[in-house]
Amino acid sequence: MSFDRAWRLWRSEALQVPKNRKRRRAAVSRPRPLPPEQRHHLWAYDFVFDRCANGQVLKCLTIVDEYTRECLAITVSGRIRSADVIEQL
Repeated sequence: MSFDRAWRLWRSEALQVPKNRKRRRAAVSRPRPLPPEQRHHLWAYDFVFDRCANGQVLKCLTIVDEYTRECLAITVSGRIRSADVIEQL
């Protein structure tokens, strides 16, 4: 359906035609994260989900050193609580 036809249908049904909104652009002077300078300077953690053959969901907590790209810890469980994350960190 063309834009003009859709416009006419909106007007014939007395609907409010949505106004075109301006797209927000990203800020130009956004600060960039600093790269790690040495070992254990910056760690990253992430949750990875997987499913077993029997349908059970597994959650994996991975902790990686950003400088060496070494995996410091992997915790696999059906559920990982915030206390478990804090303990690993």
